[in-house]
Amino acid sequence: MFIFQNFNIGMILSCRTDKDGEEGLNCPAAQRTAQPLANLLGLNLTFCGTGEESNDECASNRMRTFAKNSTQNILIVWDASGMDDLLENIDVDFPDDEEDDDDDDEDSLGTHPDVILTATKSTIKFQTSMNCTGIDGQAEGSF
Repeated sequence: MFIFQNFNIGMILSCRTDKDGEEGLNCPAAQRTAQPLANLLGLNLTFCGTGEESNDECASNRMRTFAKNSTQNILIVWDASGMDDLLENIDVDFPDDEEDDDDDDEDSLGTHPDVILTATKSTIKFQTSMNCTGIDGQAEGSF
């Protein structure tokens, strides 16, 4: 949790498993990961659904609403297998993305559960892996 101490976090957004229980299967793990930090910061987790039945605009709407009233940062803790859809829905791109190259985000991110992305003005500025020993090692494409 110390890694986030200087980020001035005012909102933590996490995913919910879809109603059918078919997509966002790792959302409960994401929530369990985020909850201790939320407790430490005195915040409630904010949720958006995953899958075809969910509102694609949920994350961007919640982030936009929060940003209207705060200058604090937003931490998103999401199911690693659903990150590509999330990044598309909130309109965040990796640097030097080709608009018609749909595989760039997936190739750059992969499905590492310990990746931290830092974005400014809809562009990912920094990507790192927490390099969690015994989980998955250093994420490919970290820059």
